[in-house]
Amino acid sequence: MTCDRAAQLAYSARNGKLRAVQLLLAFPTERYAQAAAVGLSRRSAEALRWRRGGTHPQYAYGKVGVAGSGPYVLVTVVTATGKAAGRGPAFHRALHADTLNRFAVLYGY
Repeated sequence: MTCDRAAQLAYSARNGKLRAVQLLLAFPTERYAQAAAVGLSRRSAEALRWRRGGTHPQYAYGKVGVAGSGPYVLVTVVTATGKAAGRGPAFHRALHADTLNRFAVLYGY
């Protein structure tokens, strides 16, 4: 099953040295969303499709996080270069958790 709607958001911090892209996917049911989240989490970052201009092509820190909440799936990709790489993990956790919590509130969890 494909998603019903999708959006992509891009963030930049630390003078562009820290970049993030979030893919927000909406599915018709929670079951479909959970299946998609599991499937996406098993794929490599290269297998995921997003507009790559929002992330660094080469980076010191790079990570993809995937989670589902209700009928939604959130994919958060963070890359960082130079000294910003040390802040990458904390930024990634905070951004991913904050957005996932917003979806949980919307869905009533």
